Amino acid sequence: MVLLTGVVWSLPDAEIKRRLTTVLQPVASAAGLEQSWQMYAPEPIRRLEFVEVRVTMADGRQRVWTNPRGDRVVGAFTWYRWQKLKENLVREPTLRAGLAHWVVHHLTGRSERPERVQMTLRTELLPPPGADGPRTVGNEILYDETLTGAP
Repeated sequence: MVLLTGVVWSLPDAEIKRRLTTVLQPVASAAGLEQSWQMYAPEPIRRLEFVEVRVTMADGRQRVWTNPRGDRVVGAFTWYRWQKLKENLVREPTLRAGLAHWVVHHLTGRSERPERVQMTLRTELLPPPGADGPRTVGNEILYDETLTGAP
C-alpha cells in the first residue's frame, strides 16, 4: 500500500491522481510522503539566501555564526533542518531575536561581554538558466540589538 501511495504521489497532476489521492491520503500522511517537490519543479530557485549572525564583543572583535554544514556522513540530514530554520528566519521576524540570543550564548563564554548582535541576510539573484550576466547581490539587516548585561 505504501509503494502504491508513493507511485501515485509521484504522478503528474491527472484525473487518476486526483481520485486516488483522497483514498490514499491517510497512508501518505502516516508514511511521510506528503512533501512538496518544488525544488525539482519547472520553476527553478531564483534567489540564494544566506543568513549570518555577527556578535561584536566589548573589545571590538567579532564572532560570526552561519548555518552548520555537518559532516560528510549525516551532514545532508542535519543540513536540511538548518536550511528550514534559515527559510523561516527570513519569512518570520518573530523568530529572529530567539536565534540571535541563542547564537550569543553559543559563541561566548560566561566571563565574556558581547555588546551587539546583528543578523544579516545576503541574497544572490540568479540569472535564468542559460542566460549570461552577473548575479545581483543584496544585503539586508534582519535583526540588530545592542546588548546589556551578561550573556
